[in-house]
Amino acid sequence: MKIPVKAIALNVALALGSILVTCVLAEVALRFARINTPSTVEFVDGKGLRRVPGARYVHDKEGHSEGRFNSHGFRDVERTLAKPPGAFRIEIFGDSFVDALQVALPDSFPARLERAIAASSRRVEVLNLGQSGFGTTDECLRFDHFGKAFSPDLVVVAVFVGNDIRNNSKTLNTESVTYYYVIGPDGRLELDTSLPDAYQRGRTGLQRAFQAVKRHSYVASLLSERLYLLRRAGAAKAVKEREESAASKPAGLPPLDDLNLFVDDAPRVWSDAWAVTQAVLLKFRDDAQAAGARFAVMTIPTAEQIDPAAQHEIETRLGRALDWDRPDALLVPFAKEHGIPMLALAPTFREAYARSGETLYGFGGGGNHGHWNERGHALAATTLLEFLEREGLLHD
Repeated sequence: MKIPVKAIALNVALALGSILVTCVLAEVALRFARINTPSTVEFVDGKGLRRVPGARYVHDKEGHSEGRFNSHGFRDVERTLAKPPGAFRIEIFGDSFVDALQVALPDSFPARLERAIAASSRRVEVLNLGQSGFGTTDECLRFDHFGKAFSPDLVVVAVFVGNDIRNNSKTLNTESVTYYYVIGPDGRLELDTSLPDAYQRGRTGLQRAFQAVKRHSYVASLLSERLYLLRRAGAAKAVKEREESAASKPAGLPPLDDLNLFVDDAPRVWSDAWAVTQAVLLKFRDDAQAAGARFAVMTIPTAEQIDPAAQHEIETRLGRALDWDRPDALLVPFAKEHGIPMLALAPTFREAYARSGETLYGFGGGGNHGHWNERGHALAATTLLEFLEREGLLHD
């Protein structure tokens, strides 16, 4: 039987043509609909992740914001590299709570802080160098590679206790290909670049091409985002299953469970993660001071830490009590011992919520959950300003 080669070739060509036309139409539709943007994250070899300079963003997963990242690759207004004459520069580092994509840029706490200080006739710039997904190590490296070039007078590191400790551990942070500090045999920090190095070496030509296409294609970016969300949903399901399993196993929480932050019998890997976090904070302080800047730390509580109803629900599910103040109980004496000014936001946020009943986290649905809403950012800015003034950190 003779194979109809021409017919097969024609069918293949028609199929490919249909796919191409569909992709083009989808690309055009997404550009007009503006429900997403091309990829806004890039890996700078030897420096780590940053936003694509000048890239447009639309965030609708929680809250809403849209705009463009500045020419340096940060979610901030445009800044000159050289500090303006007479200006006092503050840099704030952190994860998604600092990045604050859930609210409009002017409503984020770094922007609010800048306006509040400027209202007293002081010339000040508060640079937002946060990025979603970062841990303290990522932030320390961002300061070394990007931040110190802006000649800051004060560096504030916002530690989100909910996942920053995890993010600093190569063992616990199983989802991120990034740089890690580890404590070597001599007790000193050593930078481990093995994961990014392996990622760079192991990427196929097709993967590299797809990454490049994502920077310009709405379709490719949306596809990548959906795949990422599917992975996150799977991870969330696994966490829930671990929590339900833990409820019937009073011996302890699963080793990777983030609730190990709030117990004193957590597996050894968590004490190791705390040790790395504290060592990185000391390095961060030393690097900032070497660059001529003062240094301070602010801890950001989880939504559950300030909401008794959420605490009760979790503790009931687990069948055990948790120490919701434990992260600060570990960090406050550490900071005091090493002369680091530190602001713990949990007591202020807990009191404000108990007094008003207005949620500080989340965007509807009742109860505190997720990231700060506009009220949360406003309270953070006010509390941070009071702390900086009280500690004399705004003085030349």
